[in-house]
Amino acid sequence: MDVALESAHNTGMTYVVAGQSHGCGFVLADSAITTRFRSDAGDDPIDYTSMGERIFDDGTVLVHEAALKIYRHDKTAISFAGNARRGRELTQRVLDSLDQNGDLEQTLRALAQRPCARDVALVAVTSEHLWTLCDGELQLRLDPVQIGFSEGPYQRGLTKALLRCLSRPEMSQMAPTQRLAMLVCTSQSFGMSDYIVSTGVGGAFAGALVTNLSFTWMPQILYFVPSSPPLLTLVGVIDDHCIACPMGTSNAIPRAFANLRDNEQVDIERMHRAYVKLVDTAATLTFDYVCSIHPTISNVAVIEMNRQQYYKHLRLTHLGAQGERHDVRIDVSDYLANRMRHRLIMRSGVPAEVTVGFLGYCAPDTHSLESPFARSMT
Repeated sequence: MDVALESAHNTGMTYVVAGQSHGCGFVLADSAITTRFRSDAGDDPIDYTSMGERIFDDGTVLVHEAALKIYRHDKTAISFAGNARRGRELTQRVLDSLDQNGDLEQTLRALAQRPCARDVALVAVTSEHLWTLCDGELQLRLDPVQIGFSEGPYQRGLTKALLRCLSRPEMSQMAPTQRLAMLVCTSQSFGMSDYIVSTGVGGAFAGALVTNLSFTWMPQILYFVPSSPPLLTLVGVIDDHCIACPMGTSNAIPRAFANLRDNEQVDIERMHRAYVKLVDTAATLTFDYVCSIHPTISNVAVIEMNRQQYYKHLRLTHLGAQGERHDVRIDVSDYLANRMRHRLIMRSGVPAEVTVGFLGYCAPDTHSLESPFARSMT
């Protein structure tokens, strides 16, 4: 059965998708926020995102990477788009109410008519239910929903690509974390193929998975874009902080950010500990996934690494470090190199379709470890 994606609210900024797949709920969100002036961003003079995108600053609007937009409460994932001040207030009220009564529907119905629910689209997902609260209207959704920016060609393309992923027959045979990895990697690929920061969307995408037993953040993913110089960025969510740790020599900037909350100081020490944990992962090259994103032909290869340096068709080699930035060489077989470069039809500069391939972990045999791989991708 085909899945239909509804645009619950078009706010012009932020890109959030939520839905349910095979008994699990999921949420995906970008990390860009929009402010009026550069001074509103505080001590954040950075000109590039962790994914190597130049921030957007036209003198009146600044779009930069600064927020983990997925909030968690027990086995519920929440996100919002729209008026940031009201969205933060509404989200905090939802979290506080759930602390008291634990009833998501009752909480959302009670808050629907509050002023903080205006000019905001909020999504809340569990393993069984998907709710949207948009401009005070509460709805129980059966299909995936997208809130935030939806009008650009790449945003529409991303929406279609996510639907294709969800409707693939093999998704039912995949583990929940594998499905989440595919969805997160597909989302991230669109910022790599075109400059979408000017639309208020960009930076590192985060994802979360909810079941009837737990809330799980996205796995740790090393993104690889064969540009010049190659872009290598490790992204993960640790201790409720989204951490992006660039590797190699690209313009990408290390980033660490948490949920935006009113009247709450950022715990710098906690954030730093989370960042150090991901830097340690970068040093040992023990990633959950490697995701290859071709910048021009809309081809994405999601490779499960099982926290190993060797995969049957891929090998990671540590080349040293400058401070906290580690460099890595990626060698691949001819088979994988060909999959990474599979070409697609382009129409007016917009990808007609994104190809997303998933390769489950396969340990290398003795021969593949001893013999040189066909080529270095970095």
